Amino acid sequence: MTGTVRGLLQLARAETIVKRPEDRLDLSALVAECVARTRPDAEAEGLTVYAVVEPGVVITAETAPLAEIVDNLLANAVKYKPAGGRVDVKLSHSGGTAVLRGTDSGTGFGAGEAEQLFDRFYRSDVPSVQAESGSGLGLAIVKAIVEAYGGEVSGRSAGPGEGAMFEVRLPCMTCLGPRSGT
Repeated sequence: MTGTVRGLLQLARAETIVKRPEDRLDLSALVAECVARTRPDAEAEGLTVYAVVEPGVVITAETAPLAEIVDNLLANAVKYKPAGGRVDVKLSHSGGTAVLRGTDSGTGFGAGEAEQLFDRFYRSDVPSVQAESGSGLGLAIVKAIVEAYGGEVSGRSAGPGEGAMFEVRLPCMTCLGPRSGT
């Protein structure tokens, strides 16, 4: 119950974020830091985490909410993967948009679930998902934060047991790294 209350408080904060033009966040450094922080837990679970982070991707945002996005997506990737699985994280930019993409080799989901994943309290009926603790608020929090900063989030999977890909797209203030086609 405590976790659910914390999640609801995080969601309430996310829904009241005010984007301030003076906020500047080096998203490249933040993603690298979040991956480094997650990697030991993933490795302890028998997972491999790969990251490709273009330098110089700066967005208009505060650190804490964006760290919440990255940490939440990484935590889900680690939570719903079998031992020996893989998580790939990529931060790039294209046309003034920062693109954060996480791909994993885990549980996956059916096409009909893609939109529901971001609903409050939604948890897939897949047994491996139900076996893990959770409130079903994490992706709703991610969506609220992303939208508060003028971005979009989506999730795709080839189906149950086929892994998943989540993508966050945010307006980029400056994208100093090499251009990539995403």
